[in-house]
Amino acid sequence: MTDREHSLRQFVTTDSLQNILVKTYPSSPICGRSSLILAVLFLSVALVLTIILIEPSSAQKRIQSEDAADFVGYLGNVCGRVTSVSQDSQHRFAALTFGDSKDPSFVTFISIRGSNLERKYAGEDVCVAGRIMNEAGWPEGIPSIRVADESQLSIE
Repeated sequence: MTDREHSLRQFVTTDSLQNILVKTYPSSPICGRSSLILAVLFLSVALVLTIILIEPSSAQKRIQSEDAADFVGYLGNVCGRVTSVSQDSQHRFAALTFGDSKDPSFVTFISIRGSNLERKYAGEDVCVAGRIMNEAGWPEGIPSIRVADESQLSIE
């Protein structure tokens, strides 16, 4: 075998597929940019669709106070009957308790200045909007929402 045949055989066995692809699908700057733009567009559309499907809609889900523990970490409107209201002596902070006062199903911490929150909310059906959390200082399993604006509360 001559040197030329040897180098030709080596070229065919090692580089033939790559050269066929290069010859069949030449890469030009225009073709390369348009396929990159299409790929970025496709990935952007896929990302937007994923966010829409995974993230809850802006209309928050209505959740009964007894079921709030199943939605810790989510945004929602927790609704139920307020069984007790605890307020500090300076009327700066209050806690609305939903469900049985000995074993509450949900608690809302309010940091709104106002007197007579007890008269306003005790015994009422109230909805609280916000992110449902397990607050420190309460036994595990009692979900709560911190309220900083009275617009988060609505009496039904």
